[in-house]
Amino acid sequence: AADSPQTLSVSMVIYPKGEDNSPFGALEFPFQGSTVHNTACFSGWALDDIGIKNVKIYLLQQDNQVFVGDASMVEGTRPDIQALYPGYPNNHKAGWTYVLLTRNLPNQGNGTVRIHALATDKDGRTSLLGSKTITCDNAHATLPFWTIDTPAQGGSASGTAFINYAWVLATKPKSIP
Repeated sequence: AADSPQTLSVSMVIYPKGEDNSPFGALEFPFQGSTVHNTACFSGWALDDIGIKNVKIYLLQQDNQVFVGDASMVEGTRPDIQALYPGYPNNHKAGWTYVLLTRNLPNQGNGTVRIHALATDKDGRTSLLGSKTITCDNAHATLPFWTIDTPAQGGSASGTAFINYAWVLATKPKSIP
């Protein structure tokens, strides 16, 4: 290039193995005690000094955590967190989300459930981002429910020739023409 070579300043923090910090963040939505119908959207944020590997969602049943799914880290959704933590890796995609089809929960998604969100960093440290107890009331749901199967949650599609699968159902006696 015409303006080559160039000099860049780079700063680096090196942690001895196991001496970095654990992930931190929050499970913000839905609100504690909310009642949901058909689907529940969980969202929050997570950061770590060496980087977030994943955010996983679990259903707490008695004393067991049952894996529900992997949240998607979404770029650009949390400029507030990016501004608060400018030196953290991937702070531009600190926001995460997970959409749960509640009809797959026990009792076809009728009753109270407790959900946990756990973040794991690239060194394997795991932290609880939060827990929410919500009431799922699919017995009184009136709106259709749906999901997109392809691309998968957090997946991507590009170009003009990509495959997209989705479905939608209505609660009896309603129907979808």
